[in-house]
Amino acid sequence: MILGIIFLDDKNNKKRINHEMIHVHQMLDTFIIPFYIWYLIELITKGYRQIIFEREAYQRQSFEDYLENRKPWDFMKFKQ
Repeated sequence: MILGIIFLDDKNNKKRINHEMIHVHQMLDTFIIPFYIWYLIELITKGYRQIIFEREAYQRQSFEDYLENRKPWDFMKFKQ
């Protein structure tokens, strides 16, 4: 995904689509550019699976109704 545009090889993978849509909401929460800066800093300092945005997306990707109930900045619940 780049700037909210999702690139998928399997459009029937609902879990993957949900994961990427969670990232879209995270971008909107942080006004896009800060999302990428924050993501990059955490990637360098913590590693991919410990990025706060990835933690929310991986832990909630299986819940199909998650985005309907997600509140802005909910990713902050996943910080270490």
